[in-house]
Amino acid sequence: MAFTTVTVTRDYDLADGTDPTGSVTFTPTTPMVNGATVVAAPVAARLDVDGQLSIQLAANTDPATIPTGSYYLVKEAIAGVARSYYVQIRHDLGSTIDLSTLDTITSVTAPDSVTLATLLAAKQPLS
Repeated sequence: MAFTTVTVTRDYDLADGTDPTGSVTFTPTTPMVNGATVVAAPVAARLDVDGQLSIQLAANTDPATIPTGSYYLVKEAIAGVARSYYVQIRHDLGSTIDLSTLDTITSVTAPDSVTLATLLAAKQPLS
């Protein structure tokens, strides 16, 4: 099995209706393993000239992805304003998801380093 790839989009607009500049970075809260593939590095995209984001991410809810319950830390740097929150990119919501429609949370608990090292070494869920 492999990760489902989802295109995450969003159209950002300033209060006055103009299109902002900026970037959005997605960082997994813990390395995600699916088969032989590990997703751990941050992925970033700049807004286009119309203030739109489009970025491809590995879904973190695929049935074969471990650990379960991982999230992405989203860091927005839009028009000089920074904001951070967490989201899950679900595999079962379609091939394109609007970031503004996702539930956001403000904190998550990452696995401890021993659990994470064991998980990555085995590439299987821990019991």
